[in-house]
Amino acid sequence: MKSLKFAWRQALREMRRGRSRFLFFLLAIAIGVAGLVGIKGFNAAVQSALLREARTLMAADMKVQMNRPPGEQGLAHLDELKTQGIAVLHVTETTSMAINPTSKDSTLVELKAIEPGYPFYGELITDPPGALSTMAPTVPAPGTARAAGATTGQIPAGTALVGADLLDRLGLTVGDQLKLGTQLFKIGGIITQEPDRVAANFGLGPRVMISQADLATTGLMGLGARANHSFLLKLPDQTKVEAIRTGLTEAFKPEKGRVSDFREAQPQIKRFLDRMTAFLSLVSMISLLVGGLGVANVTRVFIQQKLDSIAIMKCVGATNQRVTLVYLIQVLLLAVAGSALGILFGWGIQLVLPAVIGPLLDVELTVGLSPVVALQGLLVGLLTAVLFTLIPLAGIRDVKPALVFRREMADQKGRLSAGTWGREVALLAVAGLGLALIASWLAGRFDWGFWFMGGLAGAILLLWGAAALAVRIVRRIKLPRRFVSMRQGLANVHRPGSQAAAIVLALGIGVTIVLGVTLLQRGLLQEVTLTSPAGTPNLFVMGLSEAESKQFTTSLRAQPGVESLPDPSPIARGKLLAIDGKKKEELTLSDEGERWFNFTFNATWAATQPPSSEIVQGAWWTGSIPAGEKWVSVEQEAAQVLNLQIGSLVQMEMEGGAPVTAKVVNIRKTTDFRAGGGFNFVFAPGALDGVPATYLAQARVQSAASRDVQRLIASQFPTAMMINLNDILTTVSSVLDRIAMVIRFVAGFSILAGLVILSSSIVSTKYRRTRDAVLYKTLGASRKRVWQIFAMEYATLGLVAGLVGAIISVTAAWVVLKQVMEVSYHFEALPVLIGIIGTVVLTVLVGILSTLDVLAAKPLQVLREE
Repeated sequence: MKSLKFAWRQALREMRRGRSRFLFFLLAIAIGVAGLVGIKGFNAAVQSALLREARTLMAADMKVQMNRPPGEQGLAHLDELKTQGIAVLHVTETTSMAINPTSKDSTLVELKAIEPGYPFYGELITDPPGALSTMAPTVPAPGTARAAGATTGQIPAGTALVGADLLDRLGLTVGDQLKLGTQLFKIGGIITQEPDRVAANFGLGPRVMISQADLATTGLMGLGARANHSFLLKLPDQTKVEAIRTGLTEAFKPEKGRVSDFREAQPQIKRFLDRMTAFLSLVSMISLLVGGLGVANVTRVFIQQKLDSIAIMKCVGATNQRVTLVYLIQVLLLAVAGSALGILFGWGIQLVLPAVIGPLLDVELTVGLSPVVALQGLLVGLLTAVLFTLIPLAGIRDVKPALVFRREMADQKGRLSAGTWGREVALLAVAGLGLALIASWLAGRFDWGFWFMGGLAGAILLLWGAAALAVRIVRRIKLPRRFVSMRQGLANVHRPGSQAAAIVLALGIGVTIVLGVTLLQRGLLQEVTLTSPAGTPNLFVMGLSEAESKQFTTSLRAQPGVESLPDPSPIARGKLLAIDGKKKEELTLSDEGERWFNFTFNATWAATQPPSSEIVQGAWWTGSIPAGEKWVSVEQEAAQVLNLQIGSLVQMEMEGGAPVTAKVVNIRKTTDFRAGGGFNFVFAPGALDGVPATYLAQARVQSAASRDVQRLIASQFPTAMMINLNDILTTVSSVLDRIAMVIRFVAGFSILAGLVILSSSIVSTKYRRTRDAVLYKTLGASRKRVWQIFAMEYATLGLVAGLVGAIISVTAAWVVLKQVMEVSYHFEALPVLIGIIGTVVLTVLVGILSTLDVLAAKPLQVLREE
């Protein structure tokens, strides 16, 4: 107790005398904690919004979803529930083409058909307000008031409600006509709020809403139509949720119906948020680790500056444990203060993130400081600071009291004893284990944390080695004597006591992440837009009948601007039933393999081998197929997941037809990207005779002719669905841009932490730099010359950090794209150049700002103090 009281008083006394020294300690911890608290806090705000508006986001108490029409068993069960006072609404969602009947312009839309009374909870708000026929009022979300413009009831016959972006795309206004399938609709209003459309920005097109009765007249629900069917339920008795849910699950088991209730509204959004939060938390931890390096550096320098005080305390009887406790208390107090500052910064980040990610989710957020998140940030900051100061604090044991009486001796760094090496290795192991456990806690998965720390440790070793090598190379650079500023600036990089390697490491980590994410994002988009083989289709039309597919080919062959026109491919949809006579339960499959049994596949048949494919096992069929046999070609990934070999028997249940059993005669892999043309199962001719099928038509169209071609297709095939690859890429690019922006934003804290280490390094060597500046001036150098010398030093550090980070990020992008994703990688010089130049500019700017008082030092004043 006496030791603790002494340590507490001594710690406070020293902290009062050196407040400015601890600024970098506070900033290093605050930056890392800020990113973590900002990400975790934003996730907590969204989760709170989802819970608060659970019924509104589902528009019901319970929902049943399926991607095929409901069967008789499920409909009968719903009829029974209606007799128990449970209200039921049928909602159908599909993608279709919306056409301006005047200009013939068209666009892909997300069509939603509703029944009278939608929604049960929340509000469908339109502009103008009276777009719906009045019915019994719907139920507002608990604790909310009905908004102005909210309408209830049903959509009048022949009327469509649309998103505002549809009007912009097709040049229409409210009151104009819109063609869906074979029917014309009057645009009755603009949808300004739709309660159960949270992930609106992930959609492929604008929203269009009509009644269920009108949907049946459009011709869009014919053979091969793809639609998601949902049944919304409003329960009079909330205590029977589990019983009703169990009954619905069993009733819709044949359709693989997914039943959810308001307690888990928007589970896909929750999964996205949880995974994104776990990933961003780990990214933010990188900045915390970089900040930890800064903490270790500040603590090491501070301990060196306090060698006299430590020696004196030992001379008057203080033990190693008591002296260590003094500085441990300082570390803990500073860590708490830095974490508190980081929590405050993190709250500010929470105010920024909704503007970036919020539009993707379309949820009204209430941003606040969560006590749980704040406590988590405090604990993580505290633990990180302690772990990174273990080795500097352990060095107190090696300080000898005799140092006080040997002031005339130069401070020589002796070799560490074997015992010291063993102690440092042990402390490094403890720190690594602690950081891995923190990462596991943040990610929510034990294995993720250790994989993350293992990969990061390898990256740090690689960066440290590259930084040390770069410094050695700088040392060997010999410039002519006339380049005085450049020669002296380069010499400063590798002079004794320089922390160049640590600075390059800290900055290089941030550059690697930010630039790496950019290169990956651009590489993925390039793979689709630039690296596709010549003639790759960019326009796809689905849902054609056999007669329409022939008409499609005839019409487009005569159309200018069509560069290539492959033969339309038949599509038959089916689900896996068994492999070699064994059902899913009897097979030994991975989790992914079991999920494949729940998918509905697009299968086709062909006499010739698909383009851009390569046979890896077996051979493609030629000539006639033996009587009574049915053959199938399987894509390599599907074969690996399902453990299929040559000779395996695959049994599939085809929609609208009898089960089909076929023998695997070859396994192929796709060699080039062909959007829309990949089929996991390609049957031999005759294998799917009698199975209903639609046709997929593809074309390669010049950009200048794209609009005319789409008008022709929309007018001749109004019930077909047309997809322009360029439109899809625009949507995907927009989503990727936002996600990448958030990752770069969080990763930017690593660069900021690196700049703090740079500034800390400059301040810690302030006395030496002041002497250097004074000597330069005494020898005749102007202030401009001194500025140039320091600027050259900082520019070299920034250039090395930028080059090291760029090389590693380019290599990582190549490995991920080429080796992991198996797509081609094309080097882009512009983002790499911008990253390197940006790093140099930031490093010079921060370095010069940190050296302003050094540059202003007067030679006479400093020399008098010598």
